[in-house]
Amino acid sequence: MTQTLTNITSRLICFCGNSGQTWYLAPNASIEIPDYEVIENQKLRKLGERHLIKMVPSLETEKKAPPPRSAESESDDDDPDRKHKAKGKR
Repeated sequence: MTQTLTNITSRLICFCGNSGQTWYLAPNASIEIPDYEVIENQKLRKLGERHLIKMVPSLETEKKAPPPRSAESESDDDDPDRKHKAKGKR
């Protein structure tokens, strides 16, 4: 999972993640970072309490299966062998 962090101020915000990596968040910009960078991060907690950033859990995009084909779309017109046979009959 990831979290989306949004800087809701007009100033640059810098913070360290739990891994030690420093993140720079431009004014009114958003970034997605992994949960392990956010969990129990005191700096991010304080920034959120002071309404300097907004933290929103990102929804994982689900890969949807293609919609089922209707009976009309499964006609013989889609079968390449059928088209080839039909050409020979002309």
